[in-house]
Amino acid sequence: MKTYRLTFAEITILDKHTAEVVVNEGVEFDLHLTEVYHDFLKSHLQPPFCLVINKVYSYTYTFEAQNKIANLPEIECIAVIAPNSFSSYSTKIIKNTRSENDMFKTFGTREEAIHWVEKMKKLIIENKAIIG
Repeated sequence: MKTYRLTFAEITILDKHTAEVVVNEGVEFDLHLTEVYHDFLKSHLQPPFCLVINKVYSYTYTFEAQNKIANLPEIECIAVIAPNSFSSYSTKIIKNTRSENDMFKTFGTREEAIHWVEKMKKLIIENKAIIG
């Protein structure tokens, strides 16, 4: 595992397909930060991507970023660790922008989130091998 500290987040590469993201307190994601985030994921992970978003801190999104942040084609599944009702609510808004809602789930603990991502990643990679 390797951890990268960006100006807006800490991103830990868990394996070649998976990253855990902790966004810094008070960040407002706009289109520029969303593009930087997507570029980072594309340069450090191999598709398909699975993400664990650990919402330890409070942060916000502009409307444009909200509609784009979870919709990078390489992102196959997203597990969000939402420790409180506010982070859970903001996660629902982002989830509604994705066409693959069943591959976007909220969890109360990191262990649950990681377990689900590992299970989904295995299914995704197996399906891609069968199709491809």
